[in-house]
Amino acid sequence: MAPEGSAFGRHFHATSFLCRALLVYNHFRNKGIVRGSVLARGRRSGTIELFRFVFCVVVILFHAQNAFLQGFGDPNTVHWTLCGHGNAAVEFFFLVSGYLMAASLSRMDEPSGERELARDTQMFFVRKIRPIWWYHVLFYVPSLITYLLVKAFDGLGTLNAILRAIPGFFFVDLFGFRPGNPNSVEWYISAMLIVMFVFYPIMRRHFAMFAKVVAPIVALALLGWLYKNEGALTGVMVWNGLAYRAMLRGFAEIALGIALFDLIQQLDRLELARAHRRLLTAAQMLAFVLALVCICLTLPQKYEFVILLLLAIGVSLSFSQHSLANDVLKGRVIMWLGAFSTPLYLAQVTALNLLHLTGDAIDPWPRAWLMLGLSCVFALVAYGVVTHLLPRGKRHSKA
Repeated sequence: MAPEGSAFGRHFHATSFLCRALLVYNHFRNKGIVRGSVLARGRRSGTIELFRFVFCVVVILFHAQNAFLQGFGDPNTVHWTLCGHGNAAVEFFFLVSGYLMAASLSRMDEPSGERELARDTQMFFVRKIRPIWWYHVLFYVPSLITYLLVKAFDGLGTLNAILRAIPGFFFVDLFGFRPGNPNSVEWYISAMLIVMFVFYPIMRRHFAMFAKVVAPIVALALLGWLYKNEGALTGVMVWNGLAYRAMLRGFAEIALGIALFDLIQQLDRLELARAHRRLLTAAQMLAFVLALVCICLTLPQKYEFVILLLLAIGVSLSFSQHSLANDVLKGRVIMWLGAFSTPLYLAQVTALNLLHLTGDAIDPWPRAWLMLGLSCVFALVAYGVVTHLLPRGKRHSKA
């Protein structure tokens, strides 16, 4: 044995301790107690960042079609559209939000008490709002102004519209407080924040139970209810007597994203041959392609559940360490597209309102594509302002 007080002895004991710690870590990892994934190892999924941008564009084209291209094609036949079911692309963002929330909480220790849990929950809420706050403000004001110009209200109508817009500014309109958010696409942010604020303290206390048991049950129960009673996932402001459909949609799909996180942890513990990884990658990309095909066809609304299933497959495999796509889809451009999707998503309503003000001066198809172009321009301006002019904007724009 090395002398206790010598430098060699201290080095020996430190090395021995590290070896024992590594053995304990490997033991618990093999038991499924220590969790790890692409995100847990500090990597971002390039596939997710790319499709974050793609599905943001899909949502914009859906709104452009609804605004300018109604009546094109026979509604009684299945045919191609610009993005007829593009509103179902929001399912991608709910799934990713749930997965990322689970990945973040999986790395945290259980809080020591109620005070710490309450403080952590509040800080989590602040961390979720901070990266989007300036984009929210920058587009909220012009969307309200252009909305008032499009509607051409009288004095009382203008005042009423402004008052109705207040709950949306604080992301609480989905509770039922007379929703009138002029930047109407922010319903997704409102639903996401509310659901996460409910799930976060429960998951901090009981992560394994929630991810493995509660989340799958919540997802299946709510999706089953929506399928049986509503026959659709979309329809943001459909009120069922208790909540808007958008809220149920958020709870169900964020819970599904959480459940997918645990499933992928089990998959990543397997040692797969290169050929098997290629098959998984092919299934991952095929799922996204088929989802986009369904989005562009005039299928019945119940096919939105098929789109959700395809997106769940694509999203979950995109986060797996076995996906070969993440080795190809990487680099600054891909990551920038993912970050750019936030201002792009929020810019579309202002672009839409401005094009409504043009009346029929522009033909329908050019107006649809012009809406996407204007959204990109406004988003680039906002991205530059937030990144370079506002305090700590550069760090927040990457969140």
